[in-house]
Amino acid sequence: MAPLVSVFLLCVCLTPAFQGFASADETITVKPGETVTLPCEAPGNAIKLTRWRKDNKTFCLYRYSNSQCEKDHLLPSFKGRVDLKDPQMADGDASVVLYNVTVNDTGTYECRVMMKTIKRSLVSPEKLINTIFLKVVLDECVGQNCSGKDGGEEEKGEKDGGEERQRAVGIIVVCVFAVVVVVVIYRSCNRPSEYIYQQPAAAAAAAADDDDDEAAHQVCSV
Repeated sequence: MAPLVSVFLLCVCLTPAFQGFASADETITVKPGETVTLPCEAPGNAIKLTRWRKDNKTFCLYRYSNSQCEKDHLLPSFKGRVDLKDPQMADGDASVVLYNVTVNDTGTYECRVMMKTIKRSLVSPEKLINTIFLKVVLDECVGQNCSGKDGGEEEKGEKDGGEERQRAVGIIVVCVFAVVVVVVIYRSCNRPSEYIYQQPAAAAAAAADDDDDEAAHQVCSV
């Protein structure tokens, strides 16, 4: 039981670490003021719901019955700047068009969809279809390393990435150490119990030998 618990703990600990290494399916580089299409092609044509997220935060959500992003899920910074490429989401096309992009739009975008099932009363769980890294840079930054503000942001991003990798390695080391400690404690706890259970048997055997010796002594005395 304990080894299984140890493995489970290790898996739980390593999950966020490996997630930190997850990379985008594609990278799109554009300039401020341009229009960009964020692709999302879901299998089939029975999309129940489409959720777009930026940096792990929902910024737009569409339902099959409405081609407009729901107001409750529309971030203010995207208001009036995002539309479905195909309002009907035909053939599983859940791509969105982002207008007048700014440097603040730089980030990781995720497209998640929920598909209809054969039974209309049931829907499938949300499924990640595509991950895109959108990079909005100045004119002189396209195709080359940036200097100045954007260059600093790029260096900051590389630094943050290095720190994330260091944290992930640290988490892995701590988890492995924790598993080793659990296994050692488990084995240590089992050894005394085995000794305790074996001790009565040894004591009984010793007592039997003493009885035999005493009986023999009595016989000899007679």
